[in-house]
Amino acid sequence: IAADYLRLRHRLIPYLYTEAYNYSRAGTPLIQPFFYNYMWVYDDDLYKNQYYFGSQLLVCPILDKKDPTMNRTIHRFFIPDGIWYDFRTGKKFPGNKKYVSFFKEEDYPVFAHAGSIIPLSNRSDYNNTGLPVDLEIQIFPGVSNTYTLYEDDGCTNEYKNGVYKKTSIHMQTGNNISIDFASEGSYTSPVEQIVLDVIYPKNAPLAVLCDKKILPHYLYQKKYEEASCGWYYNLGTKSIEIKYPNPNKEYQVEILTNPTDMIGM
Repeated sequence: IAADYLRLRHRLIPYLYTEAYNYSRAGTPLIQPFFYNYMWVYDDDLYKNQYYFGSQLLVCPILDKKDPTMNRTIHRFFIPDGIWYDFRTGKKFPGNKKYVSFFKEEDYPVFAHAGSIIPLSNRSDYNNTGLPVDLEIQIFPGVSNTYTLYEDDGCTNEYKNGVYKKTSIHMQTGNNISIDFASEGSYTSPVEQIVLDVIYPKNAPLAVLCDKKILPHYLYQKKYEEASCGWYYNLGTKSIEIKYPNPNKEYQVEILTNPTDMIGM
């Protein structure tokens, strides 16, 4: 369990690096107490330890011991306004509500709000300590949002001379979902492959396009994992998994769910 969470921490480096860059420019703390926005929890022992982890995540720490009979920890937490999703399972939580839940040792209450865009690294190589060569972006639709991913070489001051890359990731929701990528800066990213993991609990989409080209659809996860490009609907996680080689230019990914948009394709 500890190893899994250490790997997750390692995979979150693109997100943490971006949020640290934002802090250096705007002064927004990476870890922000929940009571900054909800003052009433300041004196409430049940919720006062909750905190925002960057701009996209909410953590509700478990501080109580596990119940030995149930082999679970009984935990109370408060979800703020809006729609939120369990970061690991994708379970939906309507906001402005108090919850009581039972957590196993391998579970932890971390939530992403609707519209969250969270970049992660090295899905295929957990032992890589260098710059990521593959990028997984977890997306929680429901609200349109823009997230700007920051990259540089990670070891020199060349970023001061403009050798960096800012990638604007804009998600537009509606009948379909579109995700637009646009970059600025002279830094050449080492990322070779991009994986999008889009929470979509309704059903499988009709088609997925990348840069106006239809991606192959795989019904079986093993076939999808063997391919270098395509998409697969994961019934277990209720998510659309999409992967493709990094285009290294401005492009759009379209997830089509409306049958009328398939006419003429």
